Amino acid sequence: MVVPGLAVLVVAWAVGLVAEDQVFPFPTVFGTRAPVPVSLLAATVGLMLITYGLDRSRTPVERTANRALWLWDVSWSAVAAAVSVATGAAAALAGNPEGPAMARAVVAGLGGYLVARSVVRVDLAALAPLGLLIANSVLWDIRVLPDAGPWLFSASDDAVSWGVSVLLLVLGLGCLATQDQRLHWPAAPP
Repeated sequence: MVVPGLAVLVVAWAVGLVAEDQVFPFPTVFGTRAPVPVSLLAATVGLMLITYGLDRSRTPVERTANRALWLWDVSWSAVAAAVSVATGAAAALAGNPEGPAMARAVVAGLGGYLVARSVVRVDLAALAPLGLLIANSVLWDIRVLPDAGPWLFSASDDAVSWGVSVLLLVLGLGCLATQDQRLHWPAAPP
């Protein structure tokens, strides 16, 4: 199952990097349409690999394991975020400004997923990355924020938006590391 997930991730990054400066007009609460970059939509789709892999990790075998298998989930998530940031930096060095914004969206979306995963069922938590993007889009109002959009849509070198994204990821990794892995499974039959 990893190969299809990797294919989705590679295609999502390719679409996002090729769709430089392309926007999708997303309706908002306040009447104007938010110009959502296609690259952020592609990065959010790319998170399907990570969320799918983490969703599959809650098996009865892992639930009854004697080893701390949650460490694999934390490592997988951290490596996925680091690879996304490295890919975004490489794209920026190649002259594509969409790379860092996509990397920031992956970091924030992954963090949002991990935080949501500690509160709701894992299948519902998989909607968190898309929820973050939609929340940023819906709350967009040009009249209120004339110089900057919501934090996911800010400039790719904005330190505050990167800080919020990294903080969300660190919180998510902390939730994953401290969470009882048996919370979301029904009790074993007697």
